[in-house]
Amino acid sequence: MQLLKYLVVSVTTFLVWQNSGYTQNIHLTSVVFVVNEMAAHNIYESSTIGFALQKSKQYERFQQMNNIATDDQLIELASNHENGVVRLYAYQALKQRNIVIPKHLTEKFKNDQTRVNIFIGCIRDVKSINSIAVGGMSQMNFATQASNTSPGIIKQ
Repeated sequence: MQLLKYLVVSVTTFLVWQNSGYTQNIHLTSVVFVVNEMAAHNIYESSTIGFALQKSKQYERFQQMNNIATDDQLIELASNHENGVVRLYAYQALKQRNIVIPKHLTEKFKNDQTRVNIFIGCIRDVKSINSIAVGGMSQMNFATQASNTSPGIIKQ
């Protein structure tokens, strides 16, 4: 009976240990997957796009990244990712979380002249990251901006 009890505890411990590590790997992989998809699309979009105001898949990726990435992962993405759209969405996620953003990161975004394609409502444009992050779109809440400036659009 003691041997059976020992065996059950050992197997249970092993399975918990294996699953916790496996879950962490899935978590990291899913952040990487979402970020790679975001970079491949390479357009900074509002929550709804086009004349029909379709729900944006890119914005859904942003929300998914915001839900699964840690603060440290977002800081790393905003600081060092090669794709400007990913950096911008990571910075937006940090701002939405209301955490203290490192001063070096805020300065980096104030000076970032990288130009990115944007799709806001039914308007496509190219803007610099600093004009989006700290300029007129500092809240980066395009859905609200679009509904405030476009007659006949109902706020969600």
